[in-house]
Amino acid sequence: MKPAFVVTVHQSQKYRPNGHKLLERYLQTLEENLKIPYDIFIIENASEDLFKFDKKYHYRYFPDQLKGMTRCWNEGVKYAIENENDFICVTNEDIFYNDTINSFFNDIREFPDKDISVFGPVSDCESTFFPQRAKTTTEGFIRLTNPSLPIHGWFLGFSKNYYNEFKRRDENLFDPNKIWRGQESFQSENWKKGAKSYVVKSCMIHHDHLGSWRKTISDIQQK
Repeated sequence: MKPAFVVTVHQSQKYRPNGHKLLERYLQTLEENLKIPYDIFIIENASEDLFKFDKKYHYRYFPDQLKGMTRCWNEGVKYAIENENDFICVTNEDIFYNDTINSFFNDIREFPDKDISVFGPVSDCESTFFPQRAKTTTEGFIRLTNPSLPIHGWFLGFSKNYYNEFKRRDENLFDPNKIWRGQESFQSENWKKGAKSYVVKSCMIHHDHLGSWRKTISDIQQK
């Protein structure tokens, strides 16, 4: 397994003045902790200043936010599929890692439902969806069945086979019409087709949950 991490980033004085610093923390903590080979796909969404990225990372820049964060997710996933990564994690940049990220991949590697499921970690962030909130890690999985509480969108992991099985007719996994919120709903829609979603209880990832996109929505709607 060689996972791809698709990470969206925005840097601007008005909306996210520390976007690049968050991304640097993200990249550093992943490099310090994950013990298997992986690829990084940085998708920069309309930043005022561009991230000075190392050439070992894949990078794509979109000059506007008119198609929201969903375009970044969809294009990042396709970028990773073209690169032949067999597992993809779509993530925010306001998270950071510890060594339990290794348990995430160790536990799902031979999991029977791996190729029809979306996976997410637990988190100590109080604003994450309830099934993923935890103070400590434990063993095993939690299968999610409540359509309003799927895997939260700040970290979504799924296999290439999941993408191929459940992608939309337009080749997107996420609905392009939901440009800022509600992207997680693809999971419950795919549950009707046999897909599943699981929390990996052995992996804990911290999420700052800054929610800067809400300011962006407000400004765009007023224009």
